[in-house]
Amino acid sequence: RGSEWQRALGLFQGMLSARVDLDTSAWTAAITACARGGRWLAALSVLGEVVAAGGELDMIMRTAVGSACEKSGQWVAALELFRGIAGARLEVSQVTVSSSIAACAKGGQWQAALQMLEGMTASGEQPNVITLNAAVTACATRGRWPAALGLVASMRRASVRQDTITCNAAVKACDECGQWQVAAELFLGMAAVALQPDAISLNTVLSSCGAAREWQAALALLKQGRARSVQPDVIALHAVTAVCEQLGLWQQAVALVGDSSAAGLEVSIISLSAAARACETGRKWELSLHWLRNAGSFAGSRWQDT
Repeated sequence: RGSEWQRALGLFQGMLSARVDLDTSAWTAAITACARGGRWLAALSVLGEVVAAGGELDMIMRTAVGSACEKSGQWVAALELFRGIAGARLEVSQVTVSSSIAACAKGGQWQAALQMLEGMTASGEQPNVITLNAAVTACATRGRWPAALGLVASMRRASVRQDTITCNAAVKACDECGQWQVAAELFLGMAAVALQPDAISLNTVLSSCGAAREWQAALALLKQGRARSVQPDVIALHAVTAVCEQLGLWQQAVALVGDSSAAGLEVSIISLSAAARACETGRKWELSLHWLRNAGSFAGSRWQDT
């Protein structure tokens, strides 16, 4: 693929030099080849040639350039592309906007992402769930949880069905700002909108509770996750056993690791060590030493050295 875009661009430039009349399909082929090769600057350059030649910027061209900018994290270029399309009163596709917003998310530019979304809405186009998810994710990268929740609320008002990606991004935004209670409410509220949480949902909300040392909430959410057939993975167990260790909750730590092991879940050395240290804090020296000495043969465990 690396040579494909070079061949296409070379052929395209040769045709320009020979003053060959190019139709839309030729322009589109050159732009698409550059975009597939991740050459966003070359794709934009060809797009500029189209404009200079008075050619038509069709939907495929615009979408390909937007995708190239997104993959390269070029949010400035993506934003300018969006503004150019809007300024020319051309139809803005969902894919183009989603790609542009995703580029902003990678660059941490949540405000630019929201501007694009507002511009799309102002043009009379209704954003779909993919576009809105990209915007929520952009907010999450900077922990802008009020903006993320505002977008989720707007989805409900517009009857756009949110999905697990939507909720996970909103929970992440709350986690970034230490809003563990809001994160927990979002996680628990997934059932109300008939959404199945996944490991990412559970890991993020447990991480949020762990950072706030809210061990009771963490254990309750862990139980809720299991009730919905979402088993904690190594990351989730790390988060909960760590807070138990910090607070010296040796009984809870021992029960957590023991139950997870009995259920056939992966238990890491780090989680076991945290439980052992919790036992030390609780002056349960013998239990702590027993766990550490028998880590490799802990009954029913699937050990992972992470």
